[in-house]
Amino acid sequence: MKESGEIMQTEELKVSHKELGESGNRYFNLFNLSPIGYLIISESGDVIEANLTVMKDLMLETMDIRNSKISDFIYGEDKLLFQFHNKALFKTHRPQDWELRMERSDGTTYWGHLKANLFTTNGSKTCCLAISDITEKKIIQQTLIESELKYRLICTTMEQGLALFDMRHYEGNAVEFIYLDVNDSYLKLFDMTRKECIGNSLQDFMSIKDKKWLPILENVGKTEKPEMFESFYTSMEKSILTYAYCPQKNQVVLLVSDITDRVNKQNEISHMSYHDRLTGLYNRRFFEEELLRLDKKRNLPLSIAMGDINGLKLLNDSFGHVTGDLLIKRVADMIKMGCRSDDISARISGDEFVIILPQSNREASLKVLERIKSLLDDETIKSITPSISFGCATKKSVDEDIADIFKKAEDAMYNHKLKESPAVKGRIIDLIIKSFFHMNPQQELHAKRVSEISKKIAISMGYKPAQVEIIRLAGLMHDVGKIGISEKLLCKKGKVSSDEWEELKRHPVIGYHILSSSNEFAEIASIVLEHHEKWNGQGYPKGLKGEEISVPARIIAIANVFDSMTHDNFHISHRKKEEAIVKLSRLKGKQFDAKILDIFLSDVVVTL
Repeated sequence: MKESGEIMQTEELKVSHKELGESGNRYFNLFNLSPIGYLIISESGDVIEANLTVMKDLMLETMDIRNSKISDFIYGEDKLLFQFHNKALFKTHRPQDWELRMERSDGTTYWGHLKANLFTTNGSKTCCLAISDITEKKIIQQTLIESELKYRLICTTMEQGLALFDMRHYEGNAVEFIYLDVNDSYLKLFDMTRKECIGNSLQDFMSIKDKKWLPILENVGKTEKPEMFESFYTSMEKSILTYAYCPQKNQVVLLVSDITDRVNKQNEISHMSYHDRLTGLYNRRFFEEELLRLDKKRNLPLSIAMGDINGLKLLNDSFGHVTGDLLIKRVADMIKMGCRSDDISARISGDEFVIILPQSNREASLKVLERIKSLLDDETIKSITPSISFGCATKKSVDEDIADIFKKAEDAMYNHKLKESPAVKGRIIDLIIKSFFHMNPQQELHAKRVSEISKKIAISMGYKPAQVEIIRLAGLMHDVGKIGISEKLLCKKGKVSSDEWEELKRHPVIGYHILSSSNEFAEIASIVLEHHEKWNGQGYPKGLKGEEISVPARIIAIANVFDSMTHDNFHISHRKKEEAIVKLSRLKGKQFDAKILDIFLSDVVVTL
């Protein structure tokens, strides 16, 4: 029996050894062939055991790691981190979990995820360390972080406003756009804060008029097809260019740009292409297009009124184009005020205006024109009341050619202008002369003295009373052109520069243009033009010589110089009569007609 029992124990021992060998093989395979690196290390960090995965990851042979320090395979900056967790493991007996960089035998590194557990064998404490290579995961994380940072940087610094919305659907097909994110440019553009936006609805910040483009966003969210559109936000009075797209289902992104300046410039260009820059009325281009559009049966009777400003050139010559432009604008304003809402008024040339009056017969159209004239009667520019001559024609039948109607209105206007303009110009000239003398009292005294001296010379030369009167008036008006010269220059004391002298020399021409605009003063205008010409041809403005100069102009030339020599003015100091006579005598046959000068010196000067 004893032998039998011993045999059984021997067999059982063999089976146990076999099972133990098989278990060891299983442990070896699990430990060494695991895709995760395993290390057994002591409390001091000595490597006791390592599996093949760790060898492979660290690029080592087995003999290279046993009896080594685990710290030898940890990247320098991360060694303290390892020591911290290793101490915590042995002190608290709690598993540790962290990430650090491992260093291979060739000096390269990789990221490892470490899990440490404490084991006690035969009273000895050891650490089982599992190391997973997470380098690829770290690269992906870093890429995502960099991508996020780049996205944030772009979104933060970009000039365009950006907003991300969650598109929420409710019963009854209602859609709401909830702010998920916005950049600084968006907040600045719409004068909002991030706190106001995030989590709130876009619709809460929009006026009723602004909500009209919300269906476009809904369509983008539903179809996932991008849209670009322009919209005017009435609440901000800004024009916004919006690009909307769908980054993923039920999300919409808006890229918005402020294009207010661009739109305003485009509108200004568009406005300028159809409007007169000076007056704001429509221009000839628009008038011609509108006339064709309105030339329809439904607009009959269709009237056209043509208007021409009276005395515009005269005002320009007298007071300059600034005053002339003011007159044009004032007339345009009165035309706009006098017209009805459906009437079309346009400026088609410098001083010409046209009005289209749809569904207006002649009587109704004349009432509009009378209203405009009445408004002008209450206006004044440089003490002058603006005046405009109108002509009107009406198309009553579709068979009539609108071009013929326009021509009839134009002819009627010119007929009225022939009747009205002379009287208007006469009044303007009278006002110009009065205005000139009012602004320059010394010039008025000089003009009156020259007028009287010229009259006496003409009488001594045997001229008839009518001609004497013309010469007298020419003497009175000889310097009227100085109204077109700056007052600063006229009042300048001492010598003038060459440029200033050239400016002063313009006054005979200006005076001629003023006076020649009226038939009443046409003969006087020619005399005024020539009163600074010299007998030797060295005068201005034409450089006429001898008999080329009219006799009245030669008379006024002598009277003008004598008075200037014998009376103080801004350019020449006072001289006595005797000195003036000597000076004039020296200029006989040079600056002055000798015969006329002799008559003046013998017959006239003694009376002065």
